Amino acid sequence: MADRKAPGALAVVTEPDYEAMVIGAHPDDNDFAAAGTSALWAKQGKKIVWVVMTDGAEGSEVPSLIDTELMLTREQEQRMACEVLGVQAVEFRGGAQSHCQAHPQISPARCPHA
Repeated sequence: MADRKAPGALAVVTEPDYEAMVIGAHPDDNDFAAAGTSALWAKQGKKIVWVVMTDGAEGSEVPSLIDTELMLTREQEQRMACEVLGVQAVEFRGGAQSHCQAHPQISPARCPHA
């Protein structure tokens, strides 16, 4: 789980005090999918929270990189992106990537590795 007291950590959402929530499976998904819209809404004064469902420990092709280092790096990158875009909060759920096989409702056509 993320260190919510780390330098640069944003507020943790404990009550629904926001107007928009962006949910992404992996760190940086929200950046690619909703950064422009998030920045626009933030500029318009809307309260926005981003939620990242997985820990980002598998987001590198560098075998020597330690999973915990990568996870902390991805969290810091998300915090910085949120700060730049005006997103007021980010929540890291810290789940491991399942590669689709953990969910019985996903068909092989949608996830060929299942």
